[in-house]
Amino acid sequence: NEFVAGEFVVVQRSDGSMRFASVDRLASESDGSGREYLVRVSKGIGDAALFRTEKAESLGKLLVPWAKRLVEKRNLCLKLGMLYVDDKKLLGTSSARDLAGTMWAHAKVCAVNEALFLKAGNHVRKGGLLEKASTQDMAILLWAYADLGWPNKRLFQAVGTKLVEGGRLDTCNQQDVSLLLWSHAKMKMWQEEFCQALAARVAQVGMTNSQAASNSLWAMAELGVAGCDGSVQVLCDLVQRGGVGAVTAQGAANMLWALAVLGR
Repeated sequence: NEFVAGEFVVVQRSDGSMRFASVDRLASESDGSGREYLVRVSKGIGDAALFRTEKAESLGKLLVPWAKRLVEKRNLCLKLGMLYVDDKKLLGTSSARDLAGTMWAHAKVCAVNEALFLKAGNHVRKGGLLEKASTQDMAILLWAYADLGWPNKRLFQAVGTKLVEGGRLDTCNQQDVSLLLWSHAKMKMWQEEFCQALAARVAQVGMTNSQAASNSLWAMAELGVAGCDGSVQVLCDLVQRGGVGAVTAQGAANMLWALAVLGR
């Protein structure tokens, strides 16, 4: 298989894990045995690295069927996303739910469309969409931006302000709270009043989902939220009672780290 610079591929790291990647540049081996590929690996925030594959054949073997389907989905997602960029009318008639779903789809297939993310964020902030948006729409929207590592400080601030000043936090369920906390922690977006209120909301809604519980606890520790003992205790009690269901190894590790940071 021959690849070109900028092409989307799936590579395998030394630890055996699979990662999405784009071919950064090509270089011929000095001994003439074949071509090497330097690929830039990226998935979410803080998970980027450069490493060189052995030869073209080894990279090609990693394009397994599920990876090929993923590439096809990613390319289709990028193509459809450009409709919002090129058609002002389409973007202008989109609701917060439409855009949240669109951003969610891009995040799921690791498709970064800079023009779309910029225009969508501006439209949500300036187009009055937050007035009618549900807390779920807002949470999913911020999650997508955070998952792809796309900073939009003004959008995060606009959502935080709307939820706090509009008295909307009381309508946030455990999933909304978890996604909002995680998104802010991932992007290191500290909004004191909003983040403190979210942490307090954890104790009110309770956590019955293991992923939501571990993400919330990790986010509170990462953000350094003060005065959240009540929420932390609620999560600890749920874990001890087995009330959060099956916790994954990563989830357990995140919770232990968070408890250590929070001094529990």
